[in-house]
Amino acid sequence: MVLKTDFRFTVLQELIIVTSLLVINVVLKSIYIGAQEIALDEPFTIFNAQKPIGDLIDHLKLHNNPPLFEILLHYWIQWFGIDPVSVRFPSMIFSSLAAVVIYFLGKHSWNSMAGIVASILFTFSTFNIYFSHEARAYPLFTLASCTAMLTFMKWSEKPQSISFAIMYFVSAIILIYSHYFGFFVLFAQGIWFLFFLKKLRRHWVIFLISIFALVLAYLPQLFVMAERFADASGTHWVGLAGFPVLYHVLAKLCNAPVPAIGFMLIIAAGGIYYFVNLSRNYRAEHVLLILWFPVMYVLPWLIGLKIPMFLDRYMVFVSPALYILLGGICFGVAPRKSALVFAVACVIAMIASVNLNPGHGRKWKDLVDFVKKEKTTGTVAYFIPHWVDLGFIYHYNLSYFKDYEHARDLMKSENFIRLRNVNDENLLKLDQVEKVILMEMGSEFVDPKGLVAATLRQQFPVVKEYPDIHPPGKISVYSR
Repeated sequence: MVLKTDFRFTVLQELIIVTSLLVINVVLKSIYIGAQEIALDEPFTIFNAQKPIGDLIDHLKLHNNPPLFEILLHYWIQWFGIDPVSVRFPSMIFSSLAAVVIYFLGKHSWNSMAGIVASILFTFSTFNIYFSHEARAYPLFTLASCTAMLTFMKWSEKPQSISFAIMYFVSAIILIYSHYFGFFVLFAQGIWFLFFLKKLRRHWVIFLISIFALVLAYLPQLFVMAERFADASGTHWVGLAGFPVLYHVLAKLCNAPVPAIGFMLIIAAGGIYYFVNLSRNYRAEHVLLILWFPVMYVLPWLIGLKIPMFLDRYMVFVSPALYILLGGICFGVAPRKSALVFAVACVIAMIASVNLNPGHGRKWKDLVDFVKKEKTTGTVAYFIPHWVDLGFIYHYNLSYFKDYEHARDLMKSENFIRLRNVNDENLLKLDQVEKVILMEMGSEFVDPKGLVAATLRQQFPVVKEYPDIHPPGKISVYSR
């Protein structure tokens, strides 16, 4: 018995398939691209992308992403502005292109039909649709993971090829400058190389040179990454991983718990069948896929048990491997009579459970309208933690937001104050204040005991809470 690889298309047929996959992705991911408000980490990304490149890079050294996406967005918004559709358009394009690369990965690893199934599963992934509607680095990270894997596969087949080596090098650099978790992709490739070292022994020098070149090219960011990793080792907002989160993230990759269970059963059954009947004819690409998922899914989780770093969106890079494995099991492992049944079942499960307009639940516009209504001359409005104000500023006064050098001073001139904790000096100057609006959005990270609210209650006897204005934030109005 051999692996089935006889699903082939003509050049014209493949061109039609690739074009169709791209167009479907662009259409589906464009329908609701501007439906959700700019929120969560988007204001942070957009605000900093407006800065000069040097300032942008320096600022991001204190945060958890390398600067590539923000640099690209910096030049993009100079031409197209910072409205929701404009800033999210690059993410939509990156995600749509990833669907095409996934097709070629599936084709290269298994066959064309496996590639089609994998690409369709990715296309109807709510998780990936969500990020295609967000002005963040994750679609670029996904695309770079796919291209780095595809070029690595091509290069490993022809190690003497300079063109493949260059393509891989460029893809790998884009990958690790997109997200720090890109190193998990490179780690999987390194393990794979060691596994096949005997086969590639004539070319080990080339691979070592490529590793040295990658390290050299990443040197400016290497020390920053080490500092961010050390920072994550201490107190962190992510929290340590546990067994439930391993399943919950997997359910997100599969749209819902039921498809997740079904897909894992298919992968388990396919893996057993592969090992029993096909292992003598295994391909090196299949080993690489398994290293990509599930190994590089479980490894960050294991590290996350001790160091807070396992977050659902950080795991977006393994989703293509999951879909490619499912496509491969359907049209590369399963008996021919049941191949189509498994493939249709997987596709229907994703389509039936997809949400083309996944929301984040934030209501900045409602909050802004509420504050404008409540705020009078003698009112002070507080943000806690201090970093959550950018989303408010974007929806409150876009001209302030665009003036990145003076935005917060302009807001302060209107008595919008950022609080760091209960000891902030701005909390102590309330004698002449008639009313305080307290906007708590993650205050547990800087004020876990609620001391800010307790301090305000001592000075203002009347307190009204509005939990539904901007969930999960807590909005309170204190007055005399």
